[in-house]
Amino acid sequence: MNKKAQTDSKPVKVLVVDDEERIVELMCQVIEAIGAVAIKAYDGEEALALINKEMPDIVFSDVYMPKLNGLALLRKLKQMDAELPVIIFTGYQHYKQIVESAEIRPDNFLEKPVDIREIIEIMLHYFPQLRK
Repeated sequence: MNKKAQTDSKPVKVLVVDDEERIVELMCQVIEAIGAVAIKAYDGEEALALINKEMPDIVFSDVYMPKLNGLALLRKLKQMDAELPVIIFTGYQHYKQIVESAEIRPDNFLEKPVDIREIIEIMLHYFPQLRK
């Protein structure tokens, strides 16, 4: 578990990265509804720029994005902080196989369309203090 997220005195920050605005908006609504703070990025480069500024406790990222794809982002994030939970999602079956065989694996993998219950389940797994 991410050591930064173990205290419940500060809000849980979640970085959501996808080039599809509607998916980012939906995921952020779910995340905020359970009491976390959602941070939006629309490509991997923007996500990297926000990491040091916002210091998220967990990252949800699409795989297929312009500028810096989700696998490259995953690699960079794990090099920066191996304990930062990174959840990868995609709608492309062949990317799922690539992710599963990748040298650096995400902490979890979701298929699009992402099920809201899966987002909540993952959030509560890493941050039980969000349970009401």
